[in-house]
Amino acid sequence: NLWAIRSMLFFGVWLIVCLMLRPHGVWCLQKTESFSVGFLKKNASLPELAVRTFVSAETLNSLKQIVSILAAFHASRPSTRRAPEFLDLLLLWFYEHDSMRMEKKEAGGKEKKIKLPHRDEREFIRWCWRCASCAYGYTTLKALGLLPGLPKNVRELSSLDLTAIKKRCGSDTTVLASVSSKSIRPAFWVGYSEMGTVLAIRGTAHVNDAILDLVCGAVPLYRRHKRLGLAHAGMCAAAQSIIIDAEQAILDALQAAPPRTPLVLTGHSLGGGVALLCALRDLSPRLRRQLRRGKRSLRVVAFAPPPVYNGPIRTSARLDTYFVSQDLVPSLSVASVAHLLRSLDCLDANLTPRLRLDLLIKRTLLRANNATFLTTNFTTTIKMALRSHYTNSWIPFYRFFCRHRYQQHHDQTTSLAEEPILTIPGNVYSMERDGSSFQLSQPYVPLIHLSAWSFSAHLPTSLETVLESWYTAAPSSQ
Repeated sequence: NLWAIRSMLFFGVWLIVCLMLRPHGVWCLQKTESFSVGFLKKNASLPELAVRTFVSAETLNSLKQIVSILAAFHASRPSTRRAPEFLDLLLLWFYEHDSMRMEKKEAGGKEKKIKLPHRDEREFIRWCWRCASCAYGYTTLKALGLLPGLPKNVRELSSLDLTAIKKRCGSDTTVLASVSSKSIRPAFWVGYSEMGTVLAIRGTAHVNDAILDLVCGAVPLYRRHKRLGLAHAGMCAAAQSIIIDAEQAILDALQAAPPRTPLVLTGHSLGGGVALLCALRDLSPRLRRQLRRGKRSLRVVAFAPPPVYNGPIRTSARLDTYFVSQDLVPSLSVASVAHLLRSLDCLDANLTPRLRLDLLIKRTLLRANNATFLTTNFTTTIKMALRSHYTNSWIPFYRFFCRHRYQQHHDQTTSLAEEPILTIPGNVYSMERDGSSFQLSQPYVPLIHLSAWSFSAHLPTSLETVLESWYTAAPSSQ
């Protein structure tokens, strides 16, 4: 680090000298540039060595994987386009919005909603969500408006995160461990209450967490030294690290928790995906013995995780996933992004720039006049443009047309870096903003659907609002 600071100071002084010597400044800068280029060619590993002085080896390896994934995306796309991608994104957005309205109109509002669970189950899910949100810490909860009020005295300021857990999860909650994040895993906390023992894993709140999200390639997942399937690379490494780091704290919490209460793994976003993989990988032998001895069950309650797994589910744990409808994150994977990019390329190959502008203008005017027949023509035009180029593909890249075919081809791989289609394992529930919920079919194969609420629906505030309305709903509501 001292060598880097000295080099920067030397370069700054040299630049000032070149600017002061105006007649000869350009010649000095040219000589400096030629010398630096030749020096880097002779010492090609110097930039990597400079990066290693500031970045850990795990982070550097993750960055290399991210670069390889981006290179695969770039190599799979055409070199030139006839129109900006922004126009094609707008066309897809309008097309999906109109197609959903047409489907709802044809269904006559008879969507298959599930009956709300018992009051105790809803209270348990609400407690899991509060535990998962507390993993973000006092400052984030305060900024999001999920933690009203201030500590009563100054002494609580030294343990604000503990104060947040006590307020949201109940005063009887005992925290045994609160561990900060590191390069290959997010932060988490372990505690217990009358509801059970909880391991709450934080979502994306740090640069290292974002790197784990972006290392989205598929790697083998092993359970008791036997290969199960393929999993999200970054979250698989995080799950392995958390199982090791949190083992002793979980053992202590199980010994102190009330008898026959479950061990709950929960988290939001990144934390939810890591919690699912922790259960799929299986716990350590000591934790399994402790669970059998206390006749405790293992449950995973994940909130809005990304797709993390492709393979058989061989665990006795109950896996439940909840997310707000139109949330973008539960559909983000290498395969789904490849689908979206191929759809954009397909529109570019079949629609001229003038036709695209005409479609956008007509659609805007037709929606203002509520012209149903002409709107149907708009969706038909886009559907045929998407369908013409990928008719014999392994999975349809047009939406809402052959949705049942997603189930037939969920186990095949894409041509982009041979990446499999990762899914969300277990029971997946989509929640509407009015508190109603839908159970999605299994295996849940996510594709990106553009919406005005794609990003805001993933925020903890949206989940808080929906789950609170779900909790306070009448038991007989459908």
